[in-house]
Amino acid sequence: MTAREAIVGIEHLVEYTEVGSRRCHRIVHLGHVGGVFLDGRAYRPYQLVGGSEDLRAEIIRLYERKQRQ
Repeated sequence: MTAREAIVGIEHLVEYTEVGSRRCHRIVHLGHVGGVFLDGRAYRPYQLVGGSEDLRAEIIRLYERKQRQ
């Protein structure tokens, strides 16, 4: 839900994919569970993601940094 809420209003900057499965073992088989990735890297891989506002700010910061390059 955090990622879904974070992209509201900035959909043009992101590619959002949500994968669901009713079976927990199938989700684990598919790979990273509950991950949020920005530019191909896990966002806060060893911490809680935080709120949607934090994630939105990080997406915008990453986008702006890439535009300057």
